[in-house]
Amino acid sequence: MEIEKKTISAVATMMRALANETRLNILLKLYEGPKTWTELTRKLDLNPKSLRDHLSYLTENGLVEKRKPVGFGLTDAAIEFMESNLPEMISTIKQALEISRSA
Repeated sequence: MEIEKKTISAVATMMRALANETRLNILLKLYEGPKTWTELTRKLDLNPKSLRDHLSYLTENGLVEKRKPVGFGLTDAAIEFMESNLPEMISTIKQALEISRSA
């Protein structure tokens, strides 16, 4: 079975986003629901330039969108990916951490 190039690109984009701790935290906060700029800077303790850079990356790659009248939220694609993959990824990370602690 051949995987479409578009699918591979979408998965790679999401993996790059998740590989950065700050972007992952932004995605997790937005998974809770849309947030304003101020909410994100406060909840994540980010300076405005850093938040702008990360939101730009996430927006340009189709994971976050601006919400009206103000704020940011996850795109449908980001929600779908997180709901189908994030629980398993978190479980795997927890297992790895437990193994490393017991070693």
